[in-house]
Amino acid sequence: MCEWGEKWFEPSGILSATILDFDSDGSEEMLLCIAEECTHYDQDFYHIKLDMYEVENGNIVQADTELLGAYIPSNPTQTERNEVILQRNYWSEEIIAVNAVQMNGKYYIMCENHSVAGAFADGEEQSYWMLEYVNGSFQYICSFTQTSGGSSDFAYTGYAFEDGICTKSDLYYSEWYEDFPLYTDFGQAITNFFGNYGIQLDNTVQNYKNAYDGYDRFRSILSPENDRTLIFELVNTMTASDWSNNSFEFSASLDIENDLLDNESEEIVAEEYFDDMKPTEVSVVCDGQNLQVNMTVDCFSDFVKYNGGRIRLQLSDGNIAIQFEYEVEDGEAGVCNSIYVLVESGGSLSWVGTGWHDIMCTENGNVLTWNCVLPDGSFSADDMKYIEAEIFTSRSRLHVSTYEKKGDQLEYLGEQQIVQMGVAVPSSGYHQYIE
Repeated sequence: MCEWGEKWFEPSGILSATILDFDSDGSEEMLLCIAEECTHYDQDFYHIKLDMYEVENGNIVQADTELLGAYIPSNPTQTERNEVILQRNYWSEEIIAVNAVQMNGKYYIMCENHSVAGAFADGEEQSYWMLEYVNGSFQYICSFTQTSGGSSDFAYTGYAFEDGICTKSDLYYSEWYEDFPLYTDFGQAITNFFGNYGIQLDNTVQNYKNAYDGYDRFRSILSPENDRTLIFELVNTMTASDWSNNSFEFSASLDIENDLLDNESEEIVAEEYFDDMKPTEVSVVCDGQNLQVNMTVDCFSDFVKYNGGRIRLQLSDGNIAIQFEYEVEDGEAGVCNSIYVLVESGGSLSWVGTGWHDIMCTENGNVLTWNCVLPDGSFSADDMKYIEAEIFTSRSRLHVSTYEKKGDQLEYLGEQQIVQMGVAVPSSGYHQYIE
């Protein structure tokens, strides 16, 4: 993203479908989590609905719906909840997680939202709350809600409920010197609040001194000691930034444990499989400005199924470096019709580019074949010296495989990146290299 309004994220649709006996009545229900466009906000804003379905007289009926959001005392626009909002210009780092935690034979719906803005503005917001499904409707059990602060002076109020009605509120933590909260350590405050309900938190969270201690930690606060079923976890992280050019790169991933949306008869490797990938095998065919590169990506068809992955092809003759991209989004994969050149400005490196249509990718099993025409202003395929296959997974893992071309042979260099080889060109006049 180079502008605040740049729209790259398409959040609309079903996030997850989970079947459990949520109300402990001996019959299972289905919980659908759906992102849909808001009608009371600007265009391109989306909220998340929790829709519960039951079987009645042999028919599937929607029993209740709830907008995802922490409890907050009602005002004219928020109706007793601080809605979780997704945007197509998704420029904040964030985790939105919903888990079904089982205690004493009953499921409780634990919700988490932690967002940090660091690209075009700054600020942090985090709230955590718990729901139950009882007598055909959703009800709040408790909510640990951020009630003050953005960049500083954070305050958190704990709300307790009986039969879905808020009966008690206490200031659990505050950084305002005029306040007298129950706790002066954020970790103690949130740990003891949820401890009242039998929810165990991660050890790291328990030791937070201040509210902003976990500003760069986009993982669930829940301890693995809880008996829980992941309903969904959406994480958006900044994967690259160039502050001098006000340019930022984000990657969003969706993790679902109990997923009814996939074809259950089709066995695929787990998403974690791609955390540790073997080196990507590469072969090339060169002919003037025409280049064919074959990448062998282990379990490539399964890699595509996990939304949010990206594969980059980087090339260099030792003086200039250019890049092409292949993206996975919404279960679809395809080459980006763009070309990038590595530039240097004020000591900072970045990839800048333009549209390029002389590039095509085809899939054949585990092999991804790139057919491209290199710009006349760069270098010929015959003069190419370095080739890098860069794979960025849906779980924000980066795998690099770099080769040096020596005649007709490729020598594997390991994870050495082309951007570290001193091949950036000056940012002024960069376009001449990609024309």
